[in-house]
Amino acid sequence: MSPRDRPPEALPLPLLVGGVVHDLGHVLAELSRRAARVGAGLAEPDGPSPRAELADELRALEAAIGRADRLNRGLGALVHQPLFVGERVPVGAALERAAAWLQGLAGPGQRVVVELPDPSWAVWADAGGVDQVLVNLGQNALQHAGDNLTIRLWAGTGSSGRRLRLQVSDDGPGLPAEVAAQPFSPAARPASTPRGRGFGLCGARERAHHMEGSLMLVESGASGVTFALQLERTP
Repeated sequence: MSPRDRPPEALPLPLLVGGVVHDLGHVLAELSRRAARVGAGLAEPDGPSPRAELADELRALEAAIGRADRLNRGLGALVHQPLFVGERVPVGAALERAAAWLQGLAGPGQRVVVELPDPSWAVWADAGGVDQVLVNLGQNALQHAGDNLTIRLWAGTGSSGRRLRLQVSDDGPGLPAEVAAQPFSPAARPASTPRGRGFGLCGARERAHHMEGSLMLVESGASGVTFALQLERTP
């Protein structure tokens, strides 16, 4: 029986909901920050913020609102434990969508780059689920890896060639040793680690499993962190 023909397994709902709530909290914090910046600029029309900068902030605010709406609808769907219905998801388009969302959330000195794969590459998954996992991983880096950060989204093949890896890398300081040892366990988060990261990674991994894929920590060290979402390749 092929992976796409197997009946879906029951989902661990608390972890999935926790992951979405984690993401939604980051987006709402970003909305508040950008709304305050735009409000301050509008309150001082002759102030130092040029109109072009306010327009950029408004576009970023609209993108964040769209992201929050998607997460809110995803949370409602998780309550009903949706079954996995696969579809062909072009890898390049998924990486570009995630990069666009992340760039809208990036702070000063943070940038997002995409290395587009072969245009024929596609995976058998759920487009919304792929987006959620990639953005979740990128948001973790934006929130915790500091300024002067580059996030790279790229793809490669698995060892057998039957699966593709959608990868999110950053050049930050790496995960704390306790987290790197058990990256998907909230219990591994030391007291010094900002709240939220554990359930975000747990939720991302469960989302990957729901799509009959896997999420793994490939590397964590002084040169940065790389996570890989591995999914079944499809023509």
